[in-house]
Amino acid sequence: MSATQELDLLVEATFTEGLAPTELLVLQQRIAGYRYRLAEVVSGLSKKAMQGEVDRKSIFARNKLTAKAEAVGTRALSEAAAADKAEQHPEVIRARHDEIGAQAEYEAAKMKMQASGDVLNSLQMRIANARDEAKNTRNISTH
Repeated sequence: MSATQELDLLVEATFTEGLAPTELLVLQQRIAGYRYRLAEVVSGLSKKAMQGEVDRKSIFARNKLTAKAEAVGTRALSEAAAADKAEQHPEVIRARHDEIGAQAEYEAAKMKMQASGDVLNSLQMRIANARDEAKNTRNISTH
């Protein structure tokens, strides 16, 4: 199971009512650990997204130059016409699709990382609340 799938299961477990403070602490620790793993995933997806952009630009430039070179024998293409022709090339379209997919994966993982931070904050508040309730219960029973 991937780090994101494990994190999803742990976050889902935080919705359980009546968890004991020790269970909350275990969830907090495990979520923090999977967030560490998710950070590696986010880093890899960021690199993949950036590489997708570089690849697309490279493929586009090559196709634009090819379009201009092919037009030299007939009628010269303007920069804009060569760019339009290159944008319509199946290789450029595929590269743009791949780039958009990689960027979407990166953004989704980044959002999951941020949201899991909010879950950790919520767990911390629940743990503190449980600690305060236990303290108040002890104080009431000793008086």
